[in-house]
Amino acid sequence: MLGALGHGMSSLAWILYDKGFSVDGFDVKAKKSGTSKPYLNLTFQENDLHDYDLCSYSSAFKNSSLLKKVKASKVEHRFETVLNCFQGKSLILVGGSHGKSTVTALIAHCLNVLDTEPSFYIGANFIDSGRGGKFSSSSDFAVVESDESDGSILKAIPEYLAITNIDREHLPFWKSFDALALGFYSVGLVTKEQVFLGFWDFPNEIKSLSGLQKMSDQNYDLKSVRVSEEGTYFTFSLNNRNFEGYIKFWGKVYAINAILCFKVLRHLGFNCDAILEAIAKYPGLTRRQEVFKYGSSIVILDYAHHPEEIREMVQTFASLYGKDIIIFYQPYRKLRVLTTLFSHKNLFQSYKAYCLEVQDDSKVDISFSQRFARIVNADFCLDFEETFEKALATGSHIIILGAGDIYDRAKQRLVRSD
Repeated sequence: MLGALGHGMSSLAWILYDKGFSVDGFDVKAKKSGTSKPYLNLTFQENDLHDYDLCSYSSAFKNSSLLKKVKASKVEHRFETVLNCFQGKSLILVGGSHGKSTVTALIAHCLNVLDTEPSFYIGANFIDSGRGGKFSSSSDFAVVESDESDGSILKAIPEYLAITNIDREHLPFWKSFDALALGFYSVGLVTKEQVFLGFWDFPNEIKSLSGLQKMSDQNYDLKSVRVSEEGTYFTFSLNNRNFEGYIKFWGKVYAINAILCFKVLRHLGFNCDAILEAIAKYPGLTRRQEVFKYGSSIVILDYAHHPEEIREMVQTFASLYGKDIIIFYQPYRKLRVLTTLFSHKNLFQSYKAYCLEVQDDSKVDISFSQRFARIVNADFCLDFEETFEKALATGSHIIILGAGDIYDRAKQRLVRSD
């Protein structure tokens, strides 16, 4: 496996391990932070990449010279490997610009609670089991998080497709928002059974799938959302019947994701009350509202990187703990930030916020990062460790946001204090 320490590749390693394969992995980060795991033997030398039945690579290695050095009977992208591992199963595919890891995890978790032990592939790990992937021989269902960033979602022909939302993301690959929407539409066309949509405004191409009788179960209405320190309580209706739900994470987005999970499972024939009980037991994923206590302070680590996700996460956290919170945000990939730049404007107005360097794999553009910090109304922070230490000393509540390496840096400090 090339890029073995990435979240998606680690999840795939679990699946291959469950199927009985001996799995070796290579990653350029391995020399610094990698250690072999029960399901994955890390290889540290490039010249060790030989004599394999299969080489699966992440998107980061798509054009890498390392692919030419690998001696394997078959070489394929990781998503092709995932689909091949789950051949013959009823595929529940989850896609969208944000929230797809959570929805995939919710569906997999609920199926497990409902005595249907599914296979699954997620780009993050469950908090309780530490797994992001599993192959199960006892269930016909496989729940899979797709990836539209590199177009690999187009390789799937699912039985069921759940789309969380579609925003102006990954345009460097798709070239235009219309092309991105058509990509999701094309997957909807080949979906064998049913397409499910979240509570967002979708492009007309996606809405037109209803004319193909693939969206017959969409008469849902979100009635109310109430957030407390315990989590989020929400009510929604289906065909004039009201339902009440709870999930132990914060925000309207979590309520919307939970209802999308409900839509899928209800269509599959599960009892409505049993589904809602299962959702209430959802343990969560790493990097998704992970809560740490440091003295009297609460520190939240969250992967939110899209402007709407960030805005809601900050507003929800502030509604619970006051506007005196401290925010650290690390944007990831300059081109990705540029495609949503207007939505980022004044993102942290009224809050004390620090913006870290914009990270593009290992490259950092300090000048751009400083300009971006001004756009979002934040102070530019070059030394995160020192600034984070000072923030902890104030006793303030802190929220850590972003898709770069800020999670690992913050968690390393917080775990050290346990």
